[in-house]
This record gives sequence, structure tokens and C-alpha cells, in this order.
Amino acid sequence: MQMRSEWDQVVAILVAIVVVGVASAIVSLSIRRTRQKLRKAAEFAASRAKQKKLGELSRDSEFLRACAKLAGKPVEKRLAAYIALEVDGRLVEYLPAGPVRMKAAQIVSLLTDLPSRWIYDVVTGRRS
Repeated sequence: MQMRSEWDQVVAILVAIVVVGVASAIVSLSIRRTRQKLRKAAEFAASRAKQKKLGELSRDSEFLRACAKLAGKPVEKRLAAYIALEVDGRLVEYLPAGPVRMKAAQIVSLLTDLPSRWIYDVVTGRRS
């Protein structure tokens, strides 16, 4: 009888190890997919920001959707605030001097609270 309960414990431990391993693999896959989706959304949003002015972006539903995905919330109010700064001529205080892709990354960063360097790295292919 004693021998049977020791085997039960060994089997229970092995089952627990397998369950933890499978759960870990599932979580890892989910993280990888989420990162991939976020990178794709960042690349898309920055490419749109590079092509259009802020006023045009406010009417671009795909851009707004990509930024909302990155921010985890709607970005229309923030965009409106930056459009107001652009009208006042003060938006330049928030945008770096440099390549167009860097400015586009900064615009997406301002709307999403993600680091502009990460967005720029995604756009330039440094993070894939």
C-alpha cells in the first residue's frame, strides 16, 4: 500500500510539471503574438503619421484604431489637443528636429504614451 501512494505522488508531480510546461508555452505564444500585433500597429500608425498632417490624421479611422490599440484607449482627445497646439504654432516644442520617420514616431508616441524610440526602432527595422 505504501508503494502505491509513492507512485501516486510521482505521477502527480509529473502531471503538474507537464501542466506548468504547457501553460508556460501558451503564455509565451500569447506574449509573442501580442508583441507582433503591437509592432505591426506601431509601424502602420507611424507610416500614416509620416504621410499626413495632424488634421488629416484626425479623420483617418484606421490610424486612430491603430493608435487606440497601442494606447489601450481612444486617442481622439489627445490628438485634438495636439492639433490645437499645431494651430497655435507650439507643436514644434513636442517634435524633434530630424528625419521624417522620427517625427512620425514622436507623433504616435505623443498619442499612445509609448516610447518614441521603440516606435522609431520598429519603423526602421531595428526591432522586428
